[in-house]
Amino acid sequence: MLTEFPIKSKILKEGDLVNIDVSAELDGFWADNGGSFVLGEDIHGHKPLVDASRRILQAAIAQIKGGLKIAELGRFIQNEARKSGFKVIKNLVGHGVGRSLHEEPKEIPCYYDRNNTKDLK
Repeated sequence: MLTEFPIKSKILKEGDLVNIDVSAELDGFWADNGGSFVLGEDIHGHKPLVDASRRILQAAIAQIKGGLKIAELGRFIQNEARKSGFKVIKNLVGHGVGRSLHEEPKEIPCYYDRNNTKDLK
């Protein structure tokens, strides 16, 4: 069951795929991060997805530098997901953070979008 907020009646069970998204502010600067894990034993086979996601995230972070086209970062993530046997979800995107929780770039897709001509600064 996919939920975007806690539900009192939802009881987590062995093997559930859990995602925790945390935002924090310190001295006027924001951070935002999410992480997924399998609760207990991986009885549903989610661990390869979790492991690939972590690996791809770290590899994508290593690619980031000023001037990098957002579309090329998306292409990299999409290609790495494909190599790992997964597809990206196109309606889930990243975003910039800084002095506010959501700032430019407003969307950082995890797929190649040839119409996205923005670059990272």
